[in-house]
Amino acid sequence: MDMVQFVRWLIHRTGRPPPELSNRRCAKYLVPEKFKNHWIAFCVLMCFREVFTDEKIRIQQFHFPPNVKEGHKVQVMCGLLEGDTPVHFTWQRNGESFSSSNNVNIMTHPDFSRLVINDVDVQSSGNYSCIAKNNQGQDSYTAHLAVRGPPKWLREPSDTSTSVGESVTLSCVTFGYPTPDVTWRKANDSSPDHWIHLVNNRHIRLESNGSLTIVNVQNEDSGYYECQVSNGIGEGLKKTVSVSIKGKMVANSKLEEHFIHLCKCEKPNRNLIDSSNLLYVW
Repeated sequence: MDMVQFVRWLIHRTGRPPPELSNRRCAKYLVPEKFKNHWIAFCVLMCFREVFTDEKIRIQQFHFPPNVKEGHKVQVMCGLLEGDTPVHFTWQRNGESFSSSNNVNIMTHPDFSRLVINDVDVQSSGNYSCIAKNNQGQDSYTAHLAVRGPPKWLREPSDTSTSVGESVTLSCVTFGYPTPDVTWRKANDSSPDHWIHLVNNRHIRLESNGSLTIVNVQNEDSGYYECQVSNGIGEGLKKTVSVSIKGKMVANSKLEEHFIHLCKCEKPNRNLIDSSNLLYVW
């Protein structure tokens, strides 16, 4: 039995699958025959060392506690499960690297790194990744932190004006956990106390981020719009804004009277009125 076969046999006896070895791979540890008895132990040791260093670094999985509330402190430890030190640890949130800051403390040791987040809020939520590197390679693990809290504004709706035929978007972008539900309703200028809930159609588009888009604006789209946001925590959010339409078209009252006199009828056919004789109110 040559040296390679002997090493394969020893590994197989330990219960591990025999690795793919070659004479060339262990040749650097082989010595002339007259020195073989003196160096056989050293050769076996070096072959075993090279075989096991093929196994890349591996870190222990970690998890954030569930149902974290705003104001609490959370911490996780990213520890070395397999591999040799020294190890270089780094942390990422949603794919972006970060380090210790006002409310974040990272303590790194030779074989583990601990992440502590003090006074968490909803914006602390995200995917946190630990990345460990050494001479053998690297490994990473990602855990999700979800902080429960009431919705907060990212972009509030605001009063706006637009022209007939244009499209306009009313912002209502919030964040919170659980994910907030957003509803829109509308009241006309003439009936500000009568609200109508809005749904998706060809004219109204409820965006995935909570905003409202009015496509091909018409005169009747003027009025008050209210955005309501709630996720079951706290009182929720509410904001009412107005949309005014520039270029409302109305028929000249004197022109209409003159048209009635000419056709000797009580009510004119407005389709017969030349659009050039319409007045625009700005």
